[in-house]
Amino acid sequence: MARSKYPSIIIKKRNPDGSLEDFPPNQEFEIAKLEGCLFGDVLVGDSLNYYFSNAMQPVKFVVADSLVSDSGVVKLRVGLVENYESINQKYNGKKRRTGKYIEEGKEEWQLELEKLFAEKSNKIQKLMSNGLSSTCYIGDFITYTSWQGDIPIGKPELEILYPTPTTTEQITTEPKMPTVICKAKLKNYNKGTVKFRWEYWVSNEFKRRNRKDQFNPYYSLCPRIGKSVFLGYSYSENSETTLWEVPFLRDSGNYYFKAIWYKNKPDLHPAYGCENSYTEYEGDNEAFTGGKVWVKVTAYDAAGKEIVWDTTSADKLLGVNEQDLNKVYAYAGSKEIIAILQHESRTKQFETDASMYPMYEKDWPVYGYPNGYGLMQIDNPAAVEEQLWNWKSNIKGGEKIFNGKKKDASDVFLKWKWPLDENGQKYLMINSFHRYNANISYYIYIPLSKEWIADPLLKDEQKQNHYGDNVYKKYKKLNP
Repeated sequence: MARSKYPSIIIKKRNPDGSLEDFPPNQEFEIAKLEGCLFGDVLVGDSLNYYFSNAMQPVKFVVADSLVSDSGVVKLRVGLVENYESINQKYNGKKRRTGKYIEEGKEEWQLELEKLFAEKSNKIQKLMSNGLSSTCYIGDFITYTSWQGDIPIGKPELEILYPTPTTTEQITTEPKMPTVICKAKLKNYNKGTVKFRWEYWVSNEFKRRNRKDQFNPYYSLCPRIGKSVFLGYSYSENSETTLWEVPFLRDSGNYYFKAIWYKNKPDLHPAYGCENSYTEYEGDNEAFTGGKVWVKVTAYDAAGKEIVWDTTSADKLLGVNEQDLNKVYAYAGSKEIIAILQHESRTKQFETDASMYPMYEKDWPVYGYPNGYGLMQIDNPAAVEEQLWNWKSNIKGGEKIFNGKKKDASDVFLKWKWPLDENGQKYLMINSFHRYNANISYYIYIPLSKEWIADPLLKDEQKQNHYGDNVYKKYKKLNP
């Protein structure tokens, strides 16, 4: 209800099947204002009051010109003044609250009812002052059948009940995206159906270190940026609370991913390069993402007209590590892959140490220089959004890369006809592991001396990288 308006209070009968029915024009009602005392009073005919014992429609509410606040709620109670026949049928001749019996007769009952109303009216008049009463009714109701409800006063106000600024959601260890039930309501609204449009935003920024920059060794590489918004609708009646479950589904969202690899190679991927981006989610139907969260809700009336909108920060949506490492190893399957993830991330998809924000904040993806993420530290090709937040997808992505590197190493063996005896198998595995990290083989075979040596064409810096040997040691522990 707006200020200085006389909105109608329409009283109807609700049938057992839920349908509404008009009362007869001469039906009388007992009406009282119970709460919201300073917001206005009930108007019946020319009488303004907070209590009526025998009001007939039309009934209006007069909102005070000077409210104590911009909005509020008035609680009204409406009782049905029933005739003798309906009372007799309802109570079947039994004693009423007044101590009388229905069968004593209609005239006596009517006189008694009128007496009660007159006594109550006299008490009310003594409390009334001129103009708006600023008083609420605190007595008993005479009528037996009544209804009690709230009438909003002031401008509609959108309240987001959930999520809250301290809410942190977490991807499950299975992994599955969390079940997020958002809640909101449109306060001070009584015009019927409300349509809510929801936007659930998840954004992340991953700063990248540059060890080669002696003047600025940390985070001088351009950051990786991701933004996802999941959309949907919910409904409510008047000021009722509405619920909406966030649909973490690929086709229910819009996406923006920028600089997933800092090297400018758009021919390999549209988002390779500091200024390059794309708007496609690469992954299965369930959309995995994480980061900082904020929510926008817009309320519309039944005709589709915007009423009001609001936003709220909702803290974060993050991951959690699978604590049972046997489940991780079982999913990885191959001992080659297990050796890599043990070395790369100590079998962690997400950080557990919150000491070095932002890349080591708890429950964010494990990061490794310069562009590695997750269990397998997927680097080149760059990890897509799903592989940052879904540990199983990260393993599969790393496995695909390793299988390709292993084939490349095998092709070199075949090309130069290097021996594949027991010792040759060892160096094939070391070179395969090394290629996963450096994209080159470390060892070559010298036929004349029948020995394996570090490739003399490697630069000094490359020779100092013993990734293949280190992972092979872990692999041998798994295969004693």
